[in-house]
Amino acid sequence: MHGFFENQDSLKNSFLLLVVENSTHIIDFAKLTFVGGETVTNLQLQQYREVVALNPSQYQVDPIQYFKMFINYDDKLKKEKSVVSSFRQSGRVDFYYDYELIDSSLETYARMEMNSKYIYLKKKGEGLINEEGEEKETVENCIEIDQDACQRIGESVGTPRELDPHKWHFIIYDLIRNHARIYTAMTLVNVNFFVAFNQVVAVYDVVRKEWKPYFFKQQVFGLLRNQVSDLMHELNVGEMGTGL
Repeated sequence: MHGFFENQDSLKNSFLLLVVENSTHIIDFAKLTFVGGETVTNLQLQQYREVVALNPSQYQVDPIQYFKMFINYDDKLKKEKSVVSSFRQSGRVDFYYDYELIDSSLETYARMEMNSKYIYLKKKGEGLINEEGEEKETVENCIEIDQDACQRIGESVGTPRELDPHKWHFIIYDLIRNHARIYTAMTLVNVNFFVAFNQVVAVYDVVRKEWKPYFFKQQVFGLLRNQVSDLMHELNVGEMGTGL
């Protein structure tokens, strides 16, 4: 099992949804229901959607390494839309819509990421090689797949794109940026940029291009700054009333 989740259907009818990899390495979405009375509780496991098997003569069937999922209410379709993509050990990618397998890639890829609009597949061997024989990160070629393709979602509807290597680290945050505040506060003072997260306030010196962390005993929820003199450059920045 790769995990569990909830959607509108499961919340309304009181069950959990499981992401199960079956013996043919296809995701079998199953619902787990609690059945019983006050003293005895039984668990009932049922298949949520029909499983479509891959043709082993056309597709390489190998274990799933990880998967990505996005569930959202579609205003155009007037219903909940679910898109799932799984990355296999071979580098092949499977595509699911409405919890049913739609397509599997013929090509193999180096990486897969997903945000609220697209699935990104990084092509293999697209980096430059430096003098040490290591891959040098430059602009990378990838395939961008629009989730609005719905029942047609797959490699065939992908669009070639050039993606900055550093953007890969931020794609995943598009899914949670409206629900989780990883960085609780930010402020700029002269050439110093202050960022608060958890129990840390990190200060970035724009001129020296260096980070310096400050650690607190409690979680930092905000940053305040005040001017201590008539000079604009003389400022204090504090957390919960404690000066840095």
